[in-house]
Amino acid sequence: MRSRDKNRLFWDFYRSEWARGTSLYAQTDVRRLRESKRHSIEHIVPRSMLKDALLSRSRRLCNGATCNPLNMAAVHRRLNRARGSAEFDFEMDPVIRPVGRGRRRGRRQVVLGFDYQGEWVVPPARQGEIARVILYMAFVYGLPWSTLPRVERLRDWARADRPSKDEKAFSTWTRARWRIGNPLVEDASRIEDQELFAKTGRG
Repeated sequence: MRSRDKNRLFWDFYRSEWARGTSLYAQTDVRRLRESKRHSIEHIVPRSMLKDALLSRSRRLCNGATCNPLNMAAVHRRLNRARGSAEFDFEMDPVIRPVGRGRRRGRRQVVLGFDYQGEWVVPPARQGEIARVILYMAFVYGLPWSTLPRVERLRDWARADRPSKDEKAFSTWTRARWRIGNPLVEDASRIEDQELFAKTGRG
């Protein structure tokens, strides 16, 4: 994706009246990251996974999924490189291979990195955000999820960590600019919609 497209689809949010937010994982101020040119875009569902899942169905669908701004998050460039396309840990395993540290409330820090299986451990403070993006992408693009427990863990994360002001602001911006938004962010109660989740996890 070209720099012009990244600005148009994502970074222009941080120039808008809704602009605010901290980076994914490390939770540093996005404006400071941009000023120091350490910023990058994290595709929460990696583009390689989207291509593997969707390319056989439709090139247009695949291109749309890989460029969907609701699957993007601001992140420190080093952490983006470190995670790569590793899957997320859903078993609440500890970090065994650390690659950095992130902020928590107060002065405490959280260790960032991989578990013993090489999966990326999501900090508790961002689990809900990660869950809502993954579920949104699964609904919109029909991504296959092999097991129901994974979906239920994502729902648990979303319940425990409700949409933040930052998430709501970004969804408002994408709705205004691109006419798309994440319904799980716009209405947190939809995480309890059994009909919505009835087919999820069976792909």
